[in-house]
Amino acid sequence: MFDRRVEARCWKVDQYRREVCAVFVAQRDVGLAMVRDGYAWHFKRFANEQSPQEREEYSRAEQSASAAKRGLWKDEHPIPPWDWRRRRGR
Repeated sequence: MFDRRVEARCWKVDQYRREVCAVFVAQRDVGLAMVRDGYAWHFKRFANEQSPQEREEYSRAEQSASAAKRGLWKDEHPIPPWDWRRRRGR
């Protein structure tokens, strides 16, 4: 499990000067795995930056996690992180 090579495929720098990347371990998209397992949201605001195939995979992964009530979807009313931050004035 440890001592694996991690690849960050970065495609832009955001408004805070942070690199925006997809992270892969052994050719596995970590972000997609997190969405599929219910530990992350598909941030649709930036879906236009994904390929049509990636958009579809992430969308299906989120729908599957939600339907199966995995991870954050166990909560009856999960709050997206962007809404949570906005409510807290961040």
